[in-house]
Amino acid sequence: MVPNIAIALAAFSVVSSAATTIDKRVIGGEDAKDGEFPFIVSLSGRGGQCSGSLLDSTTVLTAAHCLEGRFTSNRRMGGVIADIAFAKEHPSYIKGHGDHDIAILKLSTPINRNETMGIGYAVLPENGSDPAPNSTATTAGWGVQGNGNPAYNQVVNKLAKVIIPVRARQDCRWRFNPPEAHPDTICAGENGKDACHGDSGGPLIDQETGQLIGLVSRGQCTSPPTVYTRVGSYIPWIKDHLGGVSSGPNPISPTSSVLPEGTPTPGQKRPWIEVLNYGIVASCGFTENREEECGTEIYCGLFDWSPLHDGAFKNSNECLDAHVPKPKAARASFPRTTRHQQ
Repeated sequence: MVPNIAIALAAFSVVSSAATTIDKRVIGGEDAKDGEFPFIVSLSGRGGQCSGSLLDSTTVLTAAHCLEGRFTSNRRMGGVIADIAFAKEHPSYIKGHGDHDIAILKLSTPINRNETMGIGYAVLPENGSDPAPNSTATTAGWGVQGNGNPAYNQVVNKLAKVIIPVRARQDCRWRFNPPEAHPDTICAGENGKDACHGDSGGPLIDQETGQLIGLVSRGQCTSPPTVYTRVGSYIPWIKDHLGGVSSGPNPISPTSSVLPEGTPTPGQKRPWIEVLNYGIVASCGFTENREEECGTEIYCGLFDWSPLHDGAFKNSNECLDAHVPKPKAARASFPRTTRHQQ
């Protein structure tokens, strides 16, 4: 069953009722440069947000807990449409246990690599590779800065990154019940520098090799360190799912032009991809069962969703002062789709 999520690559924004802007998302981080992480994707579903990594034209790697249907709410809209083939958790993953927190999303329409537009794929480590304590790594995401509670009243405007130390696995044993060091995990982070809400499933990149060594799995934002799924433990399983697509539309290229107002021009290296299977609201009030045309009206309260000035949506039954009319857009419905924007 395809999960209720959406995916965005390299540029993402969310909005909710209070519309408060965050300067930094990952704790102690800084804004990433355009095109610095050409493989990172942002996922949204019912109630929150995750991240993931594009491994090839049809494969996204993320945390298994991101497929549990509890993530959504706010997302950017627009772009070229493609279909999801399937989503698959690791066979040993058990919901709520934290072990083997890794999953694959397969896209039936390929997203082609393009260096000019900053679209690329993550580099996998060798099978069994395990980063040494005291080495350094970078994590990145659109997650929020918080104190342990999801901050849905904040706006994430840009991808952030932070360099953190890898620690001994024993330092993360208290993240599990009963407390123990799990061999298929990486422990990383320090006071003032860590991943946070919305970063789950996102990459941990080795500073020296540039390889994708971990996926954000569990932590408490302001109480580092964070547990990362160790990618090196799952290389055979991952490679079993690389490549291959089911029959679908032609490959998506960065020259595709089904794009909304305000699209970055070629050369800005800010592409993004969305994969949808909401079954509720997609963009402009569209659902799998009902289509609505985006016009100059403000769709406040429509299916508990409404568009804001930047093209994102908020979960609300009421109009806010921040709501403004949007230009008329084409009709469409988005069942189980991927979108790609230049």
